[in-house]
Amino acid sequence: MLGVALRRTGRFSSLIVTTALLTTAGGCVDDRMGPVAHNRVVNPPAEVEQAMRPLSIDPAADPAPETATAQADNVSLDARLLVITANGTNTAFAAITATLDYLGTPYDVLNASTGPALTADGLATGDHGRYYGIILDTGDLAVGSASAFTDAEWMALATYEARFGVRRGVLYAVPSSAYGLQLMGGFDVKTTPLAAHCTTAGSNVFVGTNCAESIAVTDGWAYSSQPTDAFTLPLLVDAAGSVYAATRTYSDGREALVLTFAQSPTAFHTLQLAYGIVDWVTRGLFIGQRHVYMSPQIDDIFLASLMYPATAGVKVRISGAELQAFADWQGARRGAPLTANFRAAFAFNAYGARPAGQDDLSDKARALGPTFGWINHTWDHVEMNAMSYADAYQEFTQNDQFGLGSGLSRYSTENLVTPSLTGLANAEVMRAAYDVGIRQTVSDSSVPSENNPSPNAGYWNPVMTKMLMLPRHPTDLYFNTSQPSEWIAEYQALNSATLSYDQLIATVSDSLLRYLLRGDHDPWMFHQANLHDIGGGHSMLSDLLDATLQKYAARVTFPVQSPTMDELADKVLTRMQLNASGASATIEPGSKLTVQVMQAATVPITGVCTPSAETYAGQQIAHLPLAAGQSITLSLADCNPGVTGTGGAGGGGTGTGGGSGIGGWLTGAGGAGASNADGSARGNLSTDGPLGSGVAPDAGGCGCSLQRAHGAGAGAAASLMALVFAIARRRRAPN
Repeated sequence: MLGVALRRTGRFSSLIVTTALLTTAGGCVDDRMGPVAHNRVVNPPAEVEQAMRPLSIDPAADPAPETATAQADNVSLDARLLVITANGTNTAFAAITATLDYLGTPYDVLNASTGPALTADGLATGDHGRYYGIILDTGDLAVGSASAFTDAEWMALATYEARFGVRRGVLYAVPSSAYGLQLMGGFDVKTTPLAAHCTTAGSNVFVGTNCAESIAVTDGWAYSSQPTDAFTLPLLVDAAGSVYAATRTYSDGREALVLTFAQSPTAFHTLQLAYGIVDWVTRGLFIGQRHVYMSPQIDDIFLASLMYPATAGVKVRISGAELQAFADWQGARRGAPLTANFRAAFAFNAYGARPAGQDDLSDKARALGPTFGWINHTWDHVEMNAMSYADAYQEFTQNDQFGLGSGLSRYSTENLVTPSLTGLANAEVMRAAYDVGIRQTVSDSSVPSENNPSPNAGYWNPVMTKMLMLPRHPTDLYFNTSQPSEWIAEYQALNSATLSYDQLIATVSDSLLRYLLRGDHDPWMFHQANLHDIGGGHSMLSDLLDATLQKYAARVTFPVQSPTMDELADKVLTRMQLNASGASATIEPGSKLTVQVMQAATVPITGVCTPSAETYAGQQIAHLPLAAGQSITLSLADCNPGVTGTGGAGGGGTGTGGGSGIGGWLTGAGGAGASNADGSARGNLSTDGPLGSGVAPDAGGCGCSLQRAHGAGAGAAASLMALVFAIARRRRAPN
């Protein structure tokens, strides 16, 4: 018999299975082969949807006064955004700062209620402007019935925008003549959902939005409007022709983009449109980058799991046919351009595998090989919190030998998922992992101390500071569920809520959708029993990912990529080094951009052309490796043929940790994604192949369009707007 103890501690329910020997039997198992995987049920933190409310207005405020100021020649601008908030409480403020944080785009915040008064001297010194874009959370910065800005502050802002050719984006405003709109009415979209459609101009502005479909606004408040004159260009309209987003061109050449419905960091419509707002304000040239990574990691392959409820004694180990069904499902997803580079990964325990001809699951895994990624999950899934160095070393090496020698060809020694994410605070276990050649392991993002310190950044393990930690998102599809009845029952027990299978799929896919729309790079946690056939070759996991991808495709057009864990680690490390680099940049006369850093980093710049620039979602992203204290000046008028750079994080070449240096300006500046905390080179035994068929995610080339015009008046000021770098420790005005 199987000894079982169930205990609940805080957020976790831990399922402890003491002994079992199992064998395959059509997806289920009996007591003759391999151990049952010990796991815990993790309730991921619920995402709190922030309330979006109607706006108050100041009827006397004039947020866009005419200035009679002409755009100046031969000015310079810092490639930095100024975010102005009325008082920091509107959800639109949280929405735009979250967007910029994920992109890695540098910005300052001015709280109009508590910060210093905005003056011309605060915005510019002579011919040097401190910001190349302005973003307001609300249209008139009203707090109650009065604007937090004085008339003098509004005039200082408008004059600066006119003189330096700086665009303004407004996240949420009541339509007014200041923005070229006439108010027609307001309504609660929870009771009257809004289906907005892109105009031709809107399709050009909202980059990455699927404008072939309507934009569904189902929460918050919206204001309908009509343009006051031909200088207002509608971007989003409903079936009746009412306008909900528009650009406005003023007589002095200023430009503003305004949305007239509420925004929030959790609202799907915000996550769908926010990137386009940043792209428009920066004229398509900005510090940072956007990628969409979808990296499901499926733990415990080759072992079995005890299903919920444990008292029923049902154990599941998927069969070779079920693994093939999942491979077929993945292949179908890869047939679509949006998901051509999608690939799941399995964290395996080789103690449950068998020699050729003795186990259909083991045979099928070898046959499928590079169809999936493969990750060391230790030999037999023994928890590691109290494990010795010697035992941990053996757990890692035995499994690693199987991974290297078994034909699981998308496998690297560098990567690790520990059983139940245990052993991460055990110095002996982490030392053994490092000595084996492991360089990164996942942590639990639902635990505050193990979560991302900032978006898309990892952290160094506290007890082994050379080990990179990659936070991983748990999901509400639990390890001990293989069919809908189990999932429904356990979800109800854990959440005191009864949902049908379709409702569970809808709820959990919403959570995964938000990760994708944000550009959140963390992997997702699942388990082998989630692939059990529930009929017609479907599994709960394939149903869940189908629902997620269907919702995603209806909203945006950024291709989904699935880097291997070591590739993801290089990207995460690159972001961490970027955050610590103290980078800055200036757009200078003559269409030049100068980038400099205090500490070594690879700088991603979207919209700058270099021969090795990555092409993604129709945009070019240059990755510029800079050594500590170095700078580089780039042309914004051509493709910088003297710049070699890297093809992305972890690019090959010479110098510290890879990277080839930049033309005649730099020598030996290493690619940030290819070195460890101590500066040693990364790289271990690996059977990784290329990312896969279809579009190469890091395809380079010089056939780039340096500027992309958006709406009216995108000419002269565009030559100024190129962009530069992201810094992690943002200088912000006092709040």
